[in-house]
Amino acid sequence: MKTKRYWRNSVDQWGLISRLLHWLMAIIIIRMLAVGLYMSGLTNSPLKLSLINLHKATGVVALGLLVFRLLWRLFQTVPSVLRLPQPHQFLAKMSVPILYIVLFIMLLSGIAMSQTSGYPVSIYGWFTLPQFFPKNPEIAKLAFLTHKTTGWILIGLICLHILAALYHEFCRKDYLLTRMWKVKR
Repeated sequence: MKTKRYWRNSVDQWGLISRLLHWLMAIIIIRMLAVGLYMSGLTNSPLKLSLINLHKATGVVALGLLVFRLLWRLFQTVPSVLRLPQPHQFLAKMSVPILYIVLFIMLLSGIAMSQTSGYPVSIYGWFTLPQFFPKNPEIAKLAFLTHKTTGWILIGLICLHILAALYHEFCRKDYLLTRMWKVKR
């Protein structure tokens, strides 16, 4: 039985590395947001300290993946834009850069928050990040506020991103989600 193709040609689909990076980062970021929300409700304890250290290390990994993903995207063919009404095209073109910018600010502010508070950023106990930001309680407060605010903004953007993908897949039936999920055939 022949598999139905929802895109015109292979140029209309994301490549394997792009798809793997998308879904890996989606899993990491959503889990980190959930852990961040959970941690904020905990009192100081060994569990909270352990979660904070895991959260910081995974944040650095996510930052590395984000930089790699941006570099990868620069040198890869991006699938053709679907035929959309003008306002939808504008939103589609703006949504990805906005997600990247907010994510970058959130991840960088997390490192800044830790270092300006006087705490090192250990990467799973393998090594410690160099001290990029000097200890400074005022900057630590600003970094905390930035990290918290961008976290909430990112939650909203991710929800909108998911809703847009579902809208395209099931209401418009242009199979936008399928292009990011299916393997080329």
